[in-house]
Amino acid sequence: MPEVYCESDVIREANGYALSVASGCDIGAIRDEPCPINAAAVINKKIREIELRALASKQRALERAITGVALGAPSSFIEDMQTCKIEALNSGLRDAAYQQYVESKCLPSARAARAKPLKQLLARVNGKIRELGG
Repeated sequence: MPEVYCESDVIREANGYALSVASGCDIGAIRDEPCPINAAAVINKKIREIELRALASKQRALERAITGVALGAPSSFIEDMQTCKIEALNSGLRDAAYQQYVESKCLPSARAARAKPLKQLLARVNGKIRELGG
């Protein structure tokens, strides 16, 4: 997922890990468990671990961002509400009716629009986590 992690960085880190394991085996430094025979299996396992770590981090960040949108002050959505406010004015709403419309329609719509891409990415992140068995 390029919006979460750089695949070449993940592969580079996994290869570095595999090299350190192999080097440790060569000098006899790894004593806790037998040295792996299949380097590809070591690399693939490490790639999965790195991907899951990056995905979990992105998942937490997206959840915080979505919560921030839901709790954000109305003033942070001024630009997002402009079209809706103009529509309300053009339909003849004024004073309390206008304010009520902005609060009940424009603000929720602006929040939803801002949260939508975050929720879509979160769904893809969650799907990738499930795919990797995390």
